[in-house]
Amino acid sequence: MSHSEEIHLRYDLICFAIVAAIGAGLLHFNTLNLSYLVKTSETELTARVVLWALGGIVFAGVQMPLAVMILAIRHEDDSSLYSKASQLILIPTYASFPYRKPFI
Repeated sequence: MSHSEEIHLRYDLICFAIVAAIGAGLLHFNTLNLSYLVKTSETELTARVVLWALGGIVFAGVQMPLAVMILAIRHEDDSSLYSKASQLILIPTYASFPYRKPFI
């Protein structure tokens, strides 16, 4: 298995675990009467699986690009953003604003 496949699988598993915890919290605290809707449904198990699967797909789809960008920053050499930020020099500048008469 390649390095990119390992990263993708790891982040997917992490995201699906987080979504499982969030879904359990939503059902436990009966947020927006969701617990009542799921428990009184004829297909309770299907509703729980769909909530978990769709939430996991969306959450993993958002988190994966962020993970790739973080890895890109980590693997750069000394010209990374962190080393450039430490070399910045602050130069004081002054802005002049014209005086406005109040509307009152």
